[in-house]
Amino acid sequence: MNILFTRLLHWKKSWWSVLFWLLLPVGLTWMIVQSTEAIKEDSSIPISIILEDETPIAKEFKDTIANAPLVHVLEYSKEEALNELKKHELDSVFIVDADFDTYIKQNRKVTLIKGYESNFSFAYLPVKELLLSHIQKEAGRYKMAEFITEMSKHYPPHTVWKQEDMIQTAKQIEEEEHLLDSSLVFSGQQKAVKESPNLLNHWGIWAILTFLSTSFLFDFIIKEKKKPVTLRFLFTRYSFKTYLLQNFFIYSGLLFIIDIATAYWFAYMFTGESVTLQFIGLLLLYRLTINAIVFLLALLIKHVYTFYTVAFSLIILMILTSNAILPLNETLTSFAWLHQLNPVQPFLDQSYQLIWPIMLLFIMSFWYVRKED
Repeated sequence: MNILFTRLLHWKKSWWSVLFWLLLPVGLTWMIVQSTEAIKEDSSIPISIILEDETPIAKEFKDTIANAPLVHVLEYSKEEALNELKKHELDSVFIVDADFDTYIKQNRKVTLIKGYESNFSFAYLPVKELLLSHIQKEAGRYKMAEFITEMSKHYPPHTVWKQEDMIQTAKQIEEEEHLLDSSLVFSGQQKAVKESPNLLNHWGIWAILTFLSTSFLFDFIIKEKKKPVTLRFLFTRYSFKTYLLQNFFIYSGLLFIIDIATAYWFAYMFTGESVTLQFIGLLLLYRLTINAIVFLLALLIKHVYTFYTVAFSLIILMILTSNAILPLNETLTSFAWLHQLNPVQPFLDQSYQLIWPIMLLFIMSFWYVRKED
């Protein structure tokens, strides 16, 4: 209790600094993600897709294009869209034929979409190719369904399937089996198809920033382990090691409370998913891991600026050897041991890897029981 009271007195003198580093990870992460989303929205290509007949297949086609990255589909009537195109407010306008559903189902090679562009349209051709690729994919599904129906008439057991059921099954298989994903490999090699990681992962950004903020919060160890301060503990019932260790748990408890609040805030702002006990356990494991790393670094280093330099170097190394912010390139992913050495990666992978916690627990225990010279 006396040590907690002493720490509260220290925080009272520099409350603004403590508050800043406590809130930096969540605040800066939110700002980075929001800024990225705003830039993405501003850099998307404005187009308009006009449906001459609002049929189910045509509506689904329009929704699919609207969900495509870097394309922003705006709702206009045909006249309004063409007028916006003349004013260069739209990059291009596409009119979907009224018989779109019929032609898709019959796989007829006719012009299903009429495109309009202006002399300032810079993305007309790429967007047109995007639309055509989705049309070919949809037509291919119906051609497959027609082929299966025809084959079932000639070969037993003559099972009759509904066309809609076959289309939905085809879409489900495409999504689950990654049929549209491909990768180039040499003969005899196998390579699993993986989902492309997000360019910016809010938990990855937070994990890096929280290591930074923890480093600045734990710099008190370097300042207080100087000779004039440590000599005072000769006249107290607590050793200096006990003082530092209890401060470690005080900071860990406070930071973990902030981490739990951050988890619920991120769930509300970014994902909309509930925070599970399993994730809270991962959060606690990551918090104790980085706290122990920073704690031991502060014990090892004598000068504050050297400590900051080492902390920044470790942060850069963590960024380069994990997919915390940017995806790993092929060269780094070939070294599996990098994932084991990076304390951030198990948290991002949501896996309970105990290599770092066990090693750090052993080092801290050895430091605490070791006799001073």
